[in-house]
Amino acid sequence: MTLQPDQSKVLGDSNLPHTQYPASPHKAVKVKRKREASQKKSRKPKATQRTKKVSRHKRDPDDYYTETPFEVHCLMAKEGHNLLGKYVIDPCCGGGNIPITLRKYGVNAHGGDLHPRWDGALCVKDFRDTIKHWKPEIIVSNPPFSQWEEIVDAAWEVDTEIVYLLLPSRFLEGQNRLSWYLSTKKLARFWQFSKRVSLPPGKSDMKPTGGKIPYSWYVFERKHDQETWTGGWLPISRPIPEPCKEQLVEEEAPSEAQIALDLSHPETR
Repeated sequence: MTLQPDQSKVLGDSNLPHTQYPASPHKAVKVKRKREASQKKSRKPKATQRTKKVSRHKRDPDDYYTETPFEVHCLMAKEGHNLLGKYVIDPCCGGGNIPITLRKYGVNAHGGDLHPRWDGALCVKDFRDTIKHWKPEIIVSNPPFSQWEEIVDAAWEVDTEIVYLLLPSRFLEGQNRLSWYLSTKKLARFWQFSKRVSLPPGKSDMKPTGGKIPYSWYVFERKHDQETWTGGWLPISRPIPEPCKEQLVEEEAPSEAQIALDLSHPETR
């Protein structure tokens, strides 16, 4: 005797109850994948998301980050012969670390800043006004990283001879920067620190330690007119260059009377 299937289940008789079967697992997987795909579309691309901070410091709104005497000592080891006997200004001097350290080598160095951060500053002005008014022969600065090109451009307007800027090493990269370098042809030398230096926010109480960002001294010369540049590694120690040894002074800075004398006689620049 052949058993016949329940016709109510086959034909779907509305007068008889239907058997309840569990949902297909394949359908549940499809629903899950569809939901995940929809969520991915609503997210921003990973390339635009910053997943990790490069620096452990919070971004300063004025781009005010403090260098130490070490960076200036390293610069003097390579470029001291160009700085001696010149009128030097740091138009973004902050607390005055760069001019104070340069004065120890006998360099006629001064500074200005947008804010009154150093009592020995020449002025409290925007760097453009400082450069235009004081017309330095050489600029040495740790500038706001968002405006460093403008400092170089402003320097050429007053016939400044050399501009030394302390910048992240990665500023040598990028198509936009490459176009600027090739159009100006003023990058003459590039000095890379052989150890990591730290530039903490100037408004903080943090002490400089081993940093995460590599920095370099960029040297721009008005007379340079080539797309190529030279350079090398900066020393780890704090050597005093030979031309500076005899002129190295013990004081933290020149006396106020000497500063006044320098400013009252522009020909001594």
